[in-house]
Amino acid sequence: MNRPYQEYAKAAGRYRRACDLTDTGFPEVNVAFLVFVRAGLATALGLGAEAAALEAAARDQAAALLRPDRRWERRQPDDHVWQLATRGEAAAILGRWDDAVAHYLAAATHADAQPYFPQSMGDQLRRVTQGHDLLGRPAPPELADNLPPLRPYLRPATGT
Repeated sequence: MNRPYQEYAKAAGRYRRACDLTDTGFPEVNVAFLVFVRAGLATALGLGAEAAALEAAARDQAAALLRPDRRWERRQPDDHVWQLATRGEAAAILGRWDDAVAHYLAAATHADAQPYFPQSMGDQLRRVTQGHDLLGRPAPPELADNLPPLRPYLRPATGT
């Protein structure tokens, strides 16, 4: 089996264990992301049924993070900013691009956001869009234009 495919499975398992330790939403979105990327890799490997099951699991996990009654535990002073970004990532996994943009903009421009936050958010959103590419459903071309604070980080990295 493909090594990255296996490594994403291991990482998702570790984050699932982390979900038992905290209720911040951060491990859950990482599980959703890792399973989502595995769905894309499974598609590329020609594992159609497994890809569909993985994508459904990722979507379920992401949707749970967007439920209106979702309780968010706050442990760090800036968790409220990262919770907005987490909701943005969950919306992006689901392909709800308008919601993703709204959450990411709120997070990146929040008064409590640190200067390095947009790069972290943009790098992760770029990875989510790569997952969509693997699944054959690319993000809208205007996504970067709708997210000025994240725009520089949404382009694929160049060089070595």
